[in-house]
Amino acid sequence: MTKMLPLLIISSLIAASAFAAGGDTDPNCQKLVHACQKAGFVLGGADRGIGLYADCTDPIVRGGPQPKNAKKKLPKVDAKALAACKQKNPGWGEVGAKK
Repeated sequence: MTKMLPLLIISSLIAASAFAAGGDTDPNCQKLVHACQKAGFVLGGADRGIGLYADCTDPIVRGGPQPKNAKKKLPKVDAKALAACKQKNPGWGEVGAKK
């Protein structure tokens, strides 16, 4: 587990950078972020399994599973807001995705 900690931190930083590059200003993407925050996910919490991006927004946008160390369940989000966020910001929340 301790060997994965640097990887999780790096992943969170990459995800945060991807977020700042586009989705952060879109109101529909903000709805996803707020849902995650309301569910208890926090910026910089990936090492504790409660990372805002790594453990919540990224899995929601990808439609994939959370990291194994995630401590909270994903919140339910508005499907229309998710679709609109992904349409306007196709690479948002996907580490290494093309924008």
